[in-house]
Amino acid sequence: MIGPIETIRDTVNSWECDENDHINVKSYAARFDVAVRSFLVQAGWQVPHRIGRLIRYHAELDGGEPVHGTSGMIALPDGTVGLEHRLYASQRGESALTATALDILPDVSRDDLSAFDLPDAQADTLPKTGPLTPAKLPDADALNDLAVTYRGVIQPDAFGPALESVNGPALADGYLVGMISDAATHAWALAGVDDPWLRERNWGRAAVQLQLTYGTRPNAGDVVSIRTGLRARSDKTISYRHHIMNGMTDELIAVADITSLMLNLETRRAMRWPDDKLAHLDAHIARFEAAY
Repeated sequence: MIGPIETIRDTVNSWECDENDHINVKSYAARFDVAVRSFLVQAGWQVPHRIGRLIRYHAELDGGEPVHGTSGMIALPDGTVGLEHRLYASQRGESALTATALDILPDVSRDDLSAFDLPDAQADTLPKTGPLTPAKLPDADALNDLAVTYRGVIQPDAFGPALESVNGPALADGYLVGMISDAATHAWALAGVDDPWLRERNWGRAAVQLQLTYGTRPNAGDVVSIRTGLRARSDKTISYRHHIMNGMTDELIAVADITSLMLNLETRRAMRWPDDKLAHLDAHIARFEAAY
């Protein structure tokens, strides 16, 4: 039986770290892209179709830290299966889990996986809150009132290996999450939290969870934009929805739901939303709900 396989073993480079003094989310996603390819080659299998990926960030990683990761098939609570990736800080002890990723595979049945172990999904792989369901893909016209937080062009090296999926090469998550990361500063400004406000307090930003739902695959050279809305908040977190739009076709490339928090860069602890920001946040959340 094929159980978890080691698919990642490398070191975090200093250039992968961002202004918050930890590894950037796109570098996690790039490693999970590598993990998929490595798993498929070692297991002798081909993923039929991925409709999304859920990434949870459990602990910060610093520049220079060695990491390793495993990948394996798991059984999900709804009766379907998924491909799970687990990334560890190699020199922090056996329980040093730093991030997990779950690839959602709707077209794979348990009958197709007789050669694989199928352990039940652990809680640290599943959504921190809410069900594991793909995001609704709205019509482009419904997004016109949302703020544009990114504009760019799909580069030729943005795609995964042609043999990763029977549907052909897909946009690599490392590239997709890179665009989302570049939109983050503009997205946080919507919440009234721009970089000068954060720097004044020696605070930064950190992601807690990212759920990707894939739409139509783009082509190299396509012009893209991201339209962003604030979905929800708690006393310490905020949730955005990023809509990655293809400007050539007006189709959605992906929807990304991300939950983040403000981080004290000295204590590395999450900070509560100041009371004077709450009314502004709630107004933006109401605007998003109206757009949907």
